[in-house]
Amino acid sequence: MVRGPFNKSLERICRPRQNHVTSNAANRSTKSFVLQIIDTYAMTTLQFRYSQTVCPTAMIPSLRALTGLSISEIRNRVATSQPLFEIVAFCNDWQDNRHKLVQIAHMIEDGSLPLTVTEGTNGADSPVPLPMLLNLIQHFRQIELETQTDVALETGDIDDPRDFVPHDADWTR
Repeated sequence: MVRGPFNKSLERICRPRQNHVTSNAANRSTKSFVLQIIDTYAMTTLQFRYSQTVCPTAMIPSLRALTGLSISEIRNRVATSQPLFEIVAFCNDWQDNRHKLVQIAHMIEDGSLPLTVTEGTNGADSPVPLPMLLNLIQHFRQIELETQTDVALETGDIDDPRDFVPHDADWTR
């Protein structure tokens, strides 16, 4: 099952509102649209690797806190250039992972966390430089806001996109 910021929206779409006439076609259309967005971006996997083949002892506590891996597992993954962890957009624990993603980006930016990032989409990995990672974070937030707006319009909560108010706080900072 897909988990993410759209769960409550999908539940609302699938549940008819009281005192509001909804068409099954509109509900199917909105649900299909939201699932299409989730499906498209759920294939985006960001993988985080340590940028060197040897991990200094001083870095281990930070990496353990970030990944939850054992010391030996961290050392093994660093030595073999395997990802220490990955984040899949709009899936699994997206509510928590999106905040972790921003924290990691800031740590990479200030030099306190020497990680390299790759994006894996449909089996192909490509490097993600820091500016691109920061843009990707903004892009993910924009997708959330557009989806929230579209769902609010489809369900009749708002009549004009200019009336939209985000359902959650901006997590990109």
